[in-house]
Amino acid sequence: MREEDLLKYNNVEIERLKHITEISCYNSNYYIGLLSSGNVANDLLYAHSDDDDTTEWFLVEPYGYIFIGYSYTSNYPDEKINYSECRYT
Repeated sequence: MREEDLLKYNNVEIERLKHITEISCYNSNYYIGLLSSGNVANDLLYAHSDDDDTTEWFLVEPYGYIFIGYSYTSNYPDEKINYSECRYT
């Protein structure tokens, strides 16, 4: 995965992504993401939320997940993904 394919999610508004309710549940949600270069299908994103304010965003790949960044629900309705190279655990 190229870094530019991850960077395209920096400052993307969550409202721009389509929520997939059929496979999502409390604190674990899936979204149809943006179209990556060279692909014929949109990305699949996974968002894992805590019970506070933070959601971690991941790009779903055939063999696992790639961390993209964070969003903060306190910014709703202007919640955006903040790209980060590091996952704070």
